[in-house]
Amino acid sequence: ELKNSTRLYTEIGDAPAFGRVLTHFEVLQAAVAAENGAIVKTMGDAIMSVFPRPVSAVRAMIRVQRRLAHPADYPLPAGGSAFPFAPAPLALKAGIHCGPCLAINQNERLDYFGTTVNTTARLCGLCTGADLILSAAVHADGEVAAHLAAPTSGLTSARESAKLKGFGDAAFEIWRIGAER
Repeated sequence: ELKNSTRLYTEIGDAPAFGRVLTHFEVLQAAVAAENGAIVKTMGDAIMSVFPRPVSAVRAMIRVQRRLAHPADYPLPAGGSAFPFAPAPLALKAGIHCGPCLAINQNERLDYFGTTVNTTARLCGLCTGADLILSAAVHADGEVAAHLAAPTSGLTSARESAKLKGFGDAAFEIWRIGAER
């Protein structure tokens, strides 16, 4: 989910803001595809995507956050629109969870439902846009753990406990992943 998109529309106007949102989608689509993932649907300025492995989702979302936060340092994806001006940084809020879900064909598209999907959406709400929120299940995945522990990752991990809207008083273990300072 794009952080502060409503404010973006108010500050720079609908047409320029929508252009920025479309660029954000181009960056997301390229990163998801590069990790063999698929975008299931868009909801306003947010997407729901699926990946074959949790580490693929982690790598894709870290890549997107870095590109949106530092647009001058990264070229747009192949075939992407050219910026008519120096782009301002954007922040992507992202939450990653894995587990079983219901997959159905709806409106001629595959769609996903259930507790795993709802948990993931709530994790996204905990993100500041300068971090990535992982569920305990994702953080415990061996490939994810190896990726986060790699000396070249430049990432930090902090364990937290959080209550998620709609889940009562249940406490969830989450991991806040950020860039080293």
